[in-house]
Amino acid sequence: MTADKYLEMVIAEPLNKILAEHPICRDFFMNLRLTDIDWNLPLMQALDNIAEDAITEFGLDKGMILREFCQFLETFSKVASDGAAIRSLTIVGGHGKSGEAEIAQWTASVGEIISIVGPTGAGKSRLLADIECLADGDTPTGRRIHIDGKEITDERRFDMEGKLVAQLSQNMNFVMDLTVKEFLGMHAGSRLTRDAENTIVKCFECANELAGEKFLLDTKVTQLSGGQSRALMIA
Repeated sequence: MTADKYLEMVIAEPLNKILAEHPICRDFFMNLRLTDIDWNLPLMQALDNIAEDAITEFGLDKGMILREFCQFLETFSKVASDGAAIRSLTIVGGHGKSGEAEIAQWTASVGEIISIVGPTGAGKSRLLADIECLADGDTPTGRRIHIDGKEITDERRFDMEGKLVAQLSQNMNFVMDLTVKEFLGMHAGSRLTRDAENTIVKCFECANELAGEKFLLDTKVTQLSGGQSRALMIA
């Protein structure tokens, strides 16, 4: 639909009907701080009931708001129509932490509600991260993500506009590439702990009691899972 067609619609139809078909339009009015507008009226009639200073705050008049709103509708309707609906997402198996092969593939379809469960270190966050980045065999697991049963082109995968996935994963990022022992030692030193070595051992043992999957003193903190990282910080 062109801007002219939207103009005819906006002049004739009440705003609540337009919002029912295009919910994103509410953002247009929020950005102009016109949240008290009467949604039961067509736009121009609704603007007649708004204080003049509220309309001119952004250097606009009623006619300009009408034109901007129609252009807004045209732009976002085009974006919505350009993005093809996704029917399924397939995870092509890679390998586990020990190198063992995973299941060949697994597909989730639109409308399914799926829970990912497992002990600390099982790879839940890694799975979400693979989906988030639309992995193509270039992550530690070697998994590949297919959309509607097809491989994803690099253009679609790295397109910054209209990304398929906003963000799924949860991360605890350590800036320094230290071992657990070095990290605990630095922490103990910053607190002027007298018996640092004994404190390091106690914290390490406590962290391993809290974590579902054990780790070592010489494990890099950047290699810890989310649950292991939280256990270490709690300890």
